[in-house]
Amino acid sequence: MRPPLYAMAVGLVAGAYYLAGRLGLELGYLDGAVTAVWPPAGLGLAVLFLYGIRLWPGIVAGDLLLADFSTPLGTVLGQTVGNTLALVLAATLLRRLTSGRADLTRTADVLAFVGCTLVAATVSAAFGPTSLRLGDVIAADELGRVFRTWTLSDAAGVLVVAPALLTWAAMGLRDIRRRDVVEGAIVLVVLVAVAELAPQRDVPYIVFPVLLWAALRLGPRGAATAIVVVCSITVWNTAQE
Repeated sequence: MRPPLYAMAVGLVAGAYYLAGRLGLELGYLDGAVTAVWPPAGLGLAVLFLYGIRLWPGIVAGDLLLADFSTPLGTVLGQTVGNTLALVLAATLLRRLTSGRADLTRTADVLAFVGCTLVAATVSAAFGPTSLRLGDVIAADELGRVFRTWTLSDAAGVLVVAPALLTWAAMGLRDIRRRDVVEGAIVLVVLVAVAELAPQRDVPYIVFPVLLWAALRLGPRGAATAIVVVCSITVWNTAQE
């Protein structure tokens, strides 16, 4: 890739990562240090998997743009190193385990993806909370709780965001028929309606039949998109309470 094109690609990755991070920070607490879901983790893994590890500077730049520089510089750099290293390792491992297949249509590939999600979340959490503690951003008795939340937020970000990006990038609009578009629109409307129902808080599994409908009828793209929709609505509503 020529230097101007590479620089443009890195800039686009940084911008996308930053925008995804701003969305994630809307769900943050501890002054934005920890979030309920971290969408950049899923976006970063998908980008590095699809377009190459060489775009890692975009992850670094995007992460630094999101950094809280009111905390010590060592804390900022520790978090950025951890977030970047986690995604590079996970994307490299996933490419090897799946032989570069992004459609997630094979059981082995799905299991590999889940395993790499845990790798990304664990590596990032090994750096992030430790950096916060060493910078006196959090107290010693908060370290375990922050580590758990950090791990879960990164894992959630990858599991929710990355499959949608991977499956749509791999399959595109191939084999989508007009009736699939109509059925997909119906699924989306039903899913949003069900996810917004107040009784869902008492019966959280009410969305499962609709998710199964999307998976069985619309394939990996439909299932991944449905998960993004329902998780986005649920997490947002929870954060606003």
